[in-house]
Amino acid sequence: MVTAHSATQPSTTLYDCQDPPVLQNGFRNAISTTYNATVIYSCNNGYTMFGESSITCLDTGNWSELLVNCTINDIDECLKRNTCHYNANCTNTDGSFKCECQNGYRDQVGVGGQRCADVDECAFDGDFFCMHALNQTRVCVNIDGGYVCVCNKGLTGSKCETDIIECNDTTTCGPHADCTNTHGGYSCACPDGYPQGNSYLGCFDCQDPPVLQNVFRNATSTTYNATVIYSCNNGYTMFGENCITCLDTGNWSDMLFNCVIKDCQNPPVLQDGYQNATSTTYNSTVIYSCKPGYRMIGDNSITCLNTGTGANCW
Repeated sequence: MVTAHSATQPSTTLYDCQDPPVLQNGFRNAISTTYNATVIYSCNNGYTMFGESSITCLDTGNWSELLVNCTINDIDECLKRNTCHYNANCTNTDGSFKCECQNGYRDQVGVGGQRCADVDECAFDGDFFCMHALNQTRVCVNIDGGYVCVCNKGLTGSKCETDIIECNDTTTCGPHADCTNTHGGYSCACPDGYPQGNSYLGCFDCQDPPVLQNVFRNATSTTYNATVIYSCNNGYTMFGENCITCLDTGNWSDMLFNCVIKDCQNPPVLQDGYQNATSTTYNSTVIYSCKPGYRMIGDNSITCLNTGTGANCW
């Protein structure tokens, strides 16, 4: 018996990984792309390689992982003296650099920071640089690369935008004065209780009430509308109003009273005696003596007291 066989014979095929991956900023040397072939990578001029420089075609039909990159060999142009204008800022970039005029300067030729000229901020109208709307700025002074705002009195800040609160300082107005802040200034005024004086130097009340002889006073306050009560010393009688008031002028009202010493008038007559009375007012003493042939019994003097009137004072 004869056995029949097919005409097709078995065969093998070598794995082909095909084109290897491209390396950015680099190139490759690939002689073969089949199993176990190796591709060698190199970086372009001006670049440095980091990582493995080769890959291999695996038995899976894929290339091994590409573990390499090319980094530019950067030159920091900003280290050079004349890269940018001296009023420009230099920024280094990969393989290049960038120049930008500094604040306060403008690019004259439009080629990034090669020629930078001063900007005259004071030539601009409005409040963008110095504040003018409410007369905050006295003068704007242009300087190289900037400007200075000279503020009017009572204002501060780089643009003269801030009002100074002068009333926060307790010495702005005089003692006892009220301080009121205004835009760019302040005002002082004497309050009701201290009507006298200059509010910018000091406000005062009616101060000490007047002192009178043979009189004492009861003064608990010396501010506006305060009242002082007067009383006569012992042995004196008051005539008129016994008080004064602190007026809104800072002065006391007129004193319309006086204290008059009490007078006991003629002392009593001693029968068969005589007296030596040099005064008859309060606290005066009268000495009595007997006529010849008589003898005194009892005290020989009397005193003018602070009680009664006239002869009843003795």
